[in-house]
Amino acid sequence: MKKRILALAMTLTMMLSIAACGSKPVDRNDSDNRTDDTKTEESLEETTSQDEEEGSALADWYNSDDRKTLEDTISGMFESQGLTFFVEIEEPDTIIYNYKYTEQLDLEGLTQDDINANFDASMDDVAATVISDIGRYQSSYGIPLTTIRVIYLNADDSVVYSKDITEDYESSSASDEGSSSAAAYDSLQAWVDSEEAAMAIQESNDVLASSGMTVNISADGNVLVYEYYLSDDLGISELPEDQMEASFESTVESQKASITSLFENFESLYGLKLEAIRYSYFTEGGEELYSTDITNE
Repeated sequence: MKKRILALAMTLTMMLSIAACGSKPVDRNDSDNRTDDTKTEESLEETTSQDEEEGSALADWYNSDDRKTLEDTISGMFESQGLTFFVEIEEPDTIIYNYKYTEQLDLEGLTQDDINANFDASMDDVAATVISDIGRYQSSYGIPLTTIRVIYLNADDSVVYSKDITEDYESSSASDEGSSSAAAYDSLQAWVDSEEAAMAIQESNDVLASSGMTVNISADGNVLVYEYYLSDDLGISELPEDQMEASFESTVESQKASITSLFENFESLYGLKLEAIRYSYFTEGGEELYSTDITNE
């Protein structure tokens, strides 16, 4: 049970951190148009609460401790980023991930197209991972899930952005525009040493601040290495070796669907064809607990 929650939580962590980066270029000085003032009432009217439906696999999951734990975990991770997280369901086949800003975003001067362009590019990067979530909900909970809806809400409950991810999701063209203007690097080490990588590490650690984890990025030749350091308070190192390994394997497996796009992004954005991506987990003191390479095939 906890293994499933960990896998979902890690997937959401990746999705939210990338989406947060994608939203940063949205600046009120970028456009002379105003955004739509769409409210959430229409969405909420269509949304099924736990009291309206009983007995379905989707409602059973919604009423379970797994859903509550997931909400608490993700909200705790992103409290320092000014985001809260909660889940809703829409029978018979939709789970809704809601990310709400705790302080009102000033979107004056932006059209909805401006906002969508920024969020769409980020959503394209994580769509494969979200699609894999659909499969895990199906297999782990028996939910006939077809759609995960991602909604970003302003502090006044107006909808900033909404996107339905289905198994046949097609990426937008927004991410292609960004790739043409990105800087190229002579080597993976040059990227790791860059200001861009330093900002990515800082943003990731800001997101993970309350989770008991920190992350660093390094290069081993042409292998990109994600190094996760786990607080002793998490008690991971105290688990039996086979259980600990199974938990890490499950976590990495949950990210595999997005790794193909990560390989592609490094090649298109930076001109770097990675040999592999390595996920390594360490204790707080630096003792290695688990490591695996995902090769670029």
